[in-house]
Formats: sequence, C-alpha cells, structure tokens
Amino acid sequence: MLVKDLCKPDRRSEMFGFTQEQIAAVLSEISVSDKVHPDLQEMLEFAKKICMYGYYEYDFFTLSSIYLFLLTETAIKVTFLAELPQE
Repeated sequence: MLVKDLCKPDRRSEMFGFTQEQIAAVLSEISVSDKVHPDLQEMLEFAKKICMYGYYEYDFFTLSSIYLFLLTETAIKVTFLAELPQE
C-alpha cells in the first residue's frame, strides 16, 4: 500500500455512494449535553472521528460502532459510581 492510496475512499464507500460531506453532516447532528461527563464527551468525539475515517477504510465504521458500545458501558459505569453513597 502506498501513502497516496490512504487518501482514496474505500471502494465500498464509493459503491454505497457515501461522501465525506454526507458523513460529516450526519455526525455533526450528534451532540450531548454539557452535563455529560467530560470523559464521555471525549469518547463520543473520538467515535465520530473513527466513523469519519470509515470513508477511507470501511471497516472503521465497524470499529466506530464497537467503540460506541464501550462508550455506553462507560456511561453506565460513570452513572452507577456517581450514585454510590460517598463515605
């Protein structure tokens, strides 16, 4: 693989007709409240970046969904720990 090939869309992205602009537009609509823990906000932004890279490497779409699952698990953990009594 050559470096110049890294900047070409994945053939599957082309086959399905995705454009970078379409992906960015959908992802820009996803936001969370400022009340959400900063670590979770960072995780969401990283998941969105991975999803954007899916345009160039289609398997990154799958990686992004797995990362979002981890984000969900982390959100449950953070919420649970916040509800525990403080001693």
